[in-house]
Amino acid sequence: MKAGFQLDLNRCTGCEACVLACTVENRLGWGTSWRRVGTFNAARHPAAPVFHLSLACNHCVEPPCADACPALAYSRDARTGLVRFDARRCIGCRYCTWACPYDAPRYDSAAGVVAKCTSCDDRLAEGLAPACVVACPTRALTHGPSEELDGVRNVPGFPRTNAQPSIRFVALREDRAQPVLAAGSVEPFPVEAITPAPVARRSRIGMRREWPLAVFTLAAAVLVAWWTAAATAAVTVRAAPFAVLAVASVSLAGFHLGRAARAWRAVFNLRRSWLSREIFLFGAFVCLAIVASIRAEFAGGIPIAVVGFAALFAIDRVYDVVRPPGEFPLHSSDATITGLFLSGILQANGLLAGTVGAVKLALYAGRRVGPTRSCRRTGPATVAARCLLGFALPALAWFAAPERWELWAAAAALAGEFVDRTEFYEELAIVTPDATIASDLRAVVAASRAAG
Repeated sequence: MKAGFQLDLNRCTGCEACVLACTVENRLGWGTSWRRVGTFNAARHPAAPVFHLSLACNHCVEPPCADACPALAYSRDARTGLVRFDARRCIGCRYCTWACPYDAPRYDSAAGVVAKCTSCDDRLAEGLAPACVVACPTRALTHGPSEELDGVRNVPGFPRTNAQPSIRFVALREDRAQPVLAAGSVEPFPVEAITPAPVARRSRIGMRREWPLAVFTLAAAVLVAWWTAAATAAVTVRAAPFAVLAVASVSLAGFHLGRAARAWRAVFNLRRSWLSREIFLFGAFVCLAIVASIRAEFAGGIPIAVVGFAALFAIDRVYDVVRPPGEFPLHSSDATITGLFLSGILQANGLLAGTVGAVKLALYAGRRVGPTRSCRRTGPATVAARCLLGFALPALAWFAAPERWELWAAAAALAGEFVDRTEFYEELAIVTPDATIASDLRAVVAASRAAG
């Protein structure tokens, strides 16, 4: 029998008894819970209603966490419909925490693995309700067969996806849906004051945390460009330095894993996970390139280069789960484009490098002047460094000394690419209930002002 949660928005008071019950039932650390309560319009803006969202894992019909996990740590119980998680298979890559828009999987830094709500499956097996449901003093939170849940699925503040979450809401009554005036609330009330960026964003991605991935993805583009240039006889590839750079970059990426010893499981989900495909394709490229360079067989280097660019494409697709909805699918720091750009420079191919460089510059300029919701605006010094190193100096080198262009133009371009990659990680934002509450509240307030 498949079951799910139902939350009556009219009854939930935001007391967080369900949160504490989850902590106690699952013997979690103090302040840790797999259930959280978010408040829509916590500051009581006079143009929007106030209500609470008690959320945990929704055991989705199409769970994005399972699709993302490269180690197949997630599975579905065919009888109950529950999405189960096996910590013994988890490699601690945290990719599922990026993919889940409901903030259900939580990374345990001490254990090096992820954990999530189980809907108290042991209690369900005994015919008991989940602990959070039992603890709810107003009976706002209930649990039962999916076919008996007759509420709505989409409410303000709840992320809207195609995951088909097993949760329903009893929508606010008409009298509760009206704005709640609080003492001291007067117009104009700045929305920015009630949805500060650190709270609304709650991103788990940033250069400070993900710098190993930034270095790895850039090194991958360098290795593919280097091999591609060798395949066209523009440069040579020596097995030793190529292997050292490849092993160093892969080892650095391994620091991102909570359980690096289980990294061998990362290729188990080639059918659905772009992370599995990235690891498999890049590993295949490196192995083929090293063997070919040892044998000095560069005549067949083009097929290996194709495998390399397929790996770069997979690297770019890994980040699709955290691109803001509606954002242009190409980024100026994408590994595939960077690989083509550096390959053109190393081959001293002005046409290729110039064309790809122009595309990169256009994409970069579009991000700086376009309306990008998740973009953290960087200072003029960073923008100047990116443009000078990545575009101006390589172009100047082409005109000043085309015969030695690839030597130091590649170094300048690489420095510019690192700046751009840094900005890329700072711009990424995970979809979460907190972020959705903030964006939906802004939309409600804006619509109210437009109507009034």
